[in-house]
Amino acid sequence: MTCGEARQYIFAFLDNELDSALSLDVQQHIEHCPYCARECEIENTVRRQLAARLQSVDNMPAFDESTILGMLRYGEPAPPHAHRESRRFWMVGAASGIAAAIILTLALFVGNEPAPTEHGSLANALVDDFDHFVTASKPLGIVSSDADQVSRWLQEQTTLVVRMPAVDSSIAELQGGRKCKIGGKPAAFAVYRVGNELASVVAMHEAEESLAHLRRIERDGHTHWVDRCRGHTVLVCRRGELIYAVVSLLPEESLSLLMPPAEG
Repeated sequence: MTCGEARQYIFAFLDNELDSALSLDVQQHIEHCPYCARECEIENTVRRQLAARLQSVDNMPAFDESTILGMLRYGEPAPPHAHRESRRFWMVGAASGIAAAIILTLALFVGNEPAPTEHGSLANALVDDFDHFVTASKPLGIVSSDADQVSRWLQEQTTLVVRMPAVDSSIAELQGGRKCKIGGKPAAFAVYRVGNELASVVAMHEAEESLAHLRRIERDGHTHWVDRCRGHTVLVCRRGELIYAVVSLLPEESLSLLMPPAEG
């Protein structure tokens, strides 16, 4: 399940309106995605604040949904009625209290939210392509679990001398490959299934400066770059003239095994 799909179901999930299978899918996504988990946390907190505020008000007069919407939008009932001044002021006070609770809750979350990473165009483009492949169910140009066969097909289609990693099937399963464009440049795209999640391995020509916004790390004596972009992990290495980028909702540790072997 992608972040976009999960967020469509968050309200129904919190209201226990989903069937058991879909509810489980959303739950599993939230457990692995800190961004969607935070969306749920904010929604739950706002709901608790509203419930506490409403429960603290005694002798609450009856009013319909349109009146509540008017209060939240304009700070008073819409339309106002001069002959009900006492009720009007009570409702304005209640709406102001509810609005203040919501604003305070959101301010606390925003204030405690760590500063977002400045993502370069490369990370964004890689995540965009991965999400488009998953959500639009883009077809594979070749369906095969043979890394050599997929690599040869991608070389023929893209003229890129690629070597997709051969991984033990107990760790990840190669599904196949497709040619694509990342930032207008031809790229070779292979997709693997790691447990219940998908991961893409993309090979392309890219200048060194495009990696400037990614965090540089040393792993097993080799240089890698890593970033978190919109809930996705982007792990990059350079092999000769090409870069290889692994993109998935999975954490960095789970994706390092999809890095192609170092040359030589």
